[in-house]
Amino acid sequence: MALAWQNFVRMTPNGFTFAGVCRRVSLPWQNPVHELDYARQKFLATAIDDTEKDELTDLLGEVRSVPLMAYTAAVWKDEQSKIDTQKRVNMKLRDEFVTEMTPLLGDPSWSNPQRLQYIRDLAIGQATSDPADFFDETVYDCFFKPYIYEADGKFSFASNPWTVCVAYCVDASGTLLKQSKFPVLQWCQNEQRLQQTCAGW
Repeated sequence: MALAWQNFVRMTPNGFTFAGVCRRVSLPWQNPVHELDYARQKFLATAIDDTEKDELTDLLGEVRSVPLMAYTAAVWKDEQSKIDTQKRVNMKLRDEFVTEMTPLLGDPSWSNPQRLQYIRDLAIGQATSDPADFFDETVYDCFFKPYIYEADGKFSFASNPWTVCVAYCVDASGTLLKQSKFPVLQWCQNEQRLQQTCAGW
C-alpha cells in the first residue's frame, strides 16, 4: 500500500495514470479466528517444552495475522526471549513504517497539518467526517474502503500495526513526528488505551 501511494503521489501530470488502472485491493488486515488458531497450533508444536510453549503462546496471542505470527515465531526461535522477541518485531514494524510511509505523509505535494490531523483521527477512531469525502474516489475504493469502520458516528482505520504507527507519528496538531520507540504489538491489542493516550497529546 505504501509503495502504491508513493507512485500515485509522484506520477507526472501527463504520465502514467496509476490510479486509473488500479484493481481493487482487499488484503485482510487480520485472519479469521479459525485460521489464527490453526496457525498458532502449528507454531506451538515447535516448542521444546511447556515453558517455551507458554511463552510462545503469550507472544502469538498479541498477533492477529498469520504472516506476522510466522515472523514472530521465527524471531522467537532466534531470541528465545519474549521481551527480546517483542523488541525485534516492534522494531521491524516501526522501521518499515518510517521507511515507507513517513516520506509519503510528509510529502509537500500532498501533506498539510489538516490532512495529517484527519489521518491521525482515523487512526485513533475519532474522525467525524466520512473518509470517502477525504480521499480521492479511486484511491479510497481501491486501498482504504475495506479497512474503514464506522461506529457511533465516528470513523476509524482497522486496528493493526500500521494504525498504531500513524497514531504515534502524527501529533494532535498534524505535525509529523520522528518517533523511534513505541510498542506496536502491545498497543495494537489495546485500542482503548491507545485512544486515551493519543487523545492526551
